[in-house]
Amino acid sequence: MPDSAQRPRGNNRDTDFLLIFLPVLAAATLFVLVLSDKFNIKLFGRNFIQEVVYQRNNGGRISVKPVIQDEVTFTKVETQFAELAKKLTIEPGVYGLYIKDVGSGREFKYNDATEFYAASLYKVPIGAAVLKEVEAGKLKLDDTATYLPYDYSSGTGVIGTYSHGIQLKISDILSELLKNSDNTAQNILLRTLSYKNVQETFNEIVPDKNTSTYYRYNLSTPAEIGYVFEKLYFGNYLNDANKKYLSDLMTNTSFEDRVSAYLKDGLTFSHKIGSWPDSWHDCGVVYTDANESELIVCLMSQRAPYENFLNAAKMTGEFVNILMN
Repeated sequence: MPDSAQRPRGNNRDTDFLLIFLPVLAAATLFVLVLSDKFNIKLFGRNFIQEVVYQRNNGGRISVKPVIQDEVTFTKVETQFAELAKKLTIEPGVYGLYIKDVGSGREFKYNDATEFYAASLYKVPIGAAVLKEVEAGKLKLDDTATYLPYDYSSGTGVIGTYSHGIQLKISDILSELLKNSDNTAQNILLRTLSYKNVQETFNEIVPDKNTSTYYRYNLSTPAEIGYVFEKLYFGNYLNDANKKYLSDLMTNTSFEDRVSAYLKDGLTFSHKIGSWPDSWHDCGVVYTDANESELIVCLMSQRAPYENFLNAAKMTGEFVNILMN
């Protein structure tokens, strides 16, 4: 009888203990889960709060969380770009690379502030200056310019093979300038436009006209050239019609053996190359056939054998394929 009288008292103590312990345990568990979410600590390989929230927002369906997937993809891409940069470091020559996703603003940079002799990348602002004069009504694409003896310059293109005194349409000269990188075309347009008009264009499309040496010495960086393409293709310097005209002129050029050669089907590179002894460049805008996304890409080099530059172009093209996938 005394034993049975003591049982209710023992049960009460157990109940009291549970009433105190269980809320404490629940609070501690919640605290740990909140910390795991806040500091991205995974318990047993899982982040329980993020998974539960995602399942609740999706009606209980279990699938891959887009944000997590984006984070994984971003980390993967960053790792791959680090590998690309490492390879550029050991490739003979000096390289600079600037890539920007126009939509997201995400940038990938390697020696992007290193200054290179820009060579025929100088022709891009000249082409823009021509179109700006057309917009202003001071020049028409059907206007003609005379090929004079002192316009001649060696290099690629066909104008130098023509007879002096021939009349050429501005549109044809502009096409030779950007598709075939014709140096004689450049001299004709500089004379037609005046250096003042060209300088004004350079000043308008570079990040900082006070520090830029692009116009004066034709020295530039991958980041600056990337900025120029962004301003011309996506900014307000040219109207929409002339943006497209400029882009089309630099598509399917005579120089598709660099970055373009390694892009997957469905990607187009509207670009300008530059060539100088042991200096090779390829810069422009990569876009899909449906114009769903665009990447600004600028690869520059110096003291690089051409075959090594092509290695760098191949690696760049393959990385672009990953980004545009």
